[in-house]
Amino acid sequence: MDSVRKKLESLIREKNVSYEGLSRLLGRNPAYIHQYLFRGIPRELKEADRAIIAKYFDISEHQLGGPQRPDNSIINIPLVSSGMLKYSDFQFDVRWLSKASLNGKSQFALMEINDRSLEPVIHKGDEVLIDRSEKFPTLSDGIYALQINRTLVLKRVFLNGNKGRCLISDIYQDKVIWDSIDKKDIKIFGRAIRLFCAL
Repeated sequence: MDSVRKKLESLIREKNVSYEGLSRLLGRNPAYIHQYLFRGIPRELKEADRAIIAKYFDISEHQLGGPQRPDNSIINIPLVSSGMLKYSDFQFDVRWLSKASLNGKSQFALMEINDRSLEPVIHKGDEVLIDRSEKFPTLSDGIYALQINRTLVLKRVFLNGNKGRCLISDIYQDKVIWDSIDKKDIKIFGRAIRLFCAL
């Protein structure tokens, strides 16, 4: 038995799947997978069959004898720091990001927190996933990364109704204060949607 057949046989045993059941998943006769594994018929899996089996077992087609393809399950997103903008790449699973997305078309950044402006909710050293598609005019109350000159800050933003000004939280002498700012003066980098912190 070659390496591809050994791999498939191992997956079938591991998942406790029957040969007949997997054959029916492919729309084949019940003996199809058994014949492939132990009689060598067909010699190779058809491309369509291989794709279905790979998706079912959540593996790459390459493990079943298919061509090596680029890994599209991982995406690089920028890592930025509060304070000066300093970029580097950080890798995330595409499927996880699609669940985190607010609108299905999000652009992301990961923000490293270097100040205490949102304590006790968010602390220095925490990391926050930012959805960069969330900006005016669709802005709603929440926690946002604001860009001031070349500095990023994470603040809680309260729209204060439909008025032209909004309230932005800050810390002064260990107390939360609210600054009233004209909405036109705010440059939104993105909205905080996930928090990563040490427990």
